[in-house]
Amino acid sequence: MTTPQETFIAACGAGELKIAKEMLAGGDVTVDGTTVVETEELGQTALELACDNGQLEVVKWLMVECKATIRDDDIWSDQLPLHRICKRGHLEVAKWLVTHGKMDPHHRDPSYRATPLYCACQGEHLDVVKWLVSECKVNPNLNDHISESPLHYVCTTGNLQIAKWLVIHGKANVRIKNLWGSTLLHKACNHQQLEIAQWLVTECDMYPDLPNAIGCTPLSYACWKGSLDIVKWLVIDCKADLDAKDDKGGSPRDCATGEVVGWLSSINHNS
Repeated sequence: MTTPQETFIAACGAGELKIAKEMLAGGDVTVDGTTVVETEELGQTALELACDNGQLEVVKWLMVECKATIRDDDIWSDQLPLHRICKRGHLEVAKWLVTHGKMDPHHRDPSYRATPLYCACQGEHLDVVKWLVSECKVNPNLNDHISESPLHYVCTTGNLQIAKWLVIHGKANVRIKNLWGSTLLHKACNHQQLEIAQWLVTECDMYPDLPNAIGCTPLSYACWKGSLDIVKWLVIDCKADLDAKDDKGGSPRDCATGEVVGWLSSINHNS
């Protein structure tokens, strides 16, 4: 059976401000930072669920009139509240929390050392990215726990619009490498993002045969993932080396999978 407190928290999460106010006035529920309801993801308070769902008016009411506070411990799957809000694209809630709730847009989460900008990039929210970089002055070149920048995340999702904005307007560094020496091009090829890969090579002048710390080139990852369109483009247009050796003596040709195997056989047969 659903308790009054659970109903109240659900109402806040759904933006049902009138219902929430009536329940609080009736004295059957409380507003605090400890009472939670088990949502499908994890236990959240009324304020946290309202933030998570982008319910700005409820957030304002809970914080201003009810004096509710967001728990400052490590909640929400190793993401702090502002990180999660930015990942979900709730720009107006994020702005209000930074301006009135004194939340820090530069704060790095305790597990991954990532700022809210990483989360905005993961969620592919350009408006949030622009606000964090342009207005909050969040550094787009700040690395996380494995030395990856927000651009690495963008190369994973394949959002070219955000990638271009970060480089052109945010002055993000396209030459950055992660802990294993992998470039943005390695990342794009590993996640089968052809459009990003083409942009990195043709517009950002990224060298297609640059190996990482273990000697693997972007072509190695494309072959391993069976990304035929990327492999064809790298080999035909970029003249990438199919026989470049990694630290174990293997080559992109050796790790090919899927359709790439057949295509490599055909070009070998025709050569």
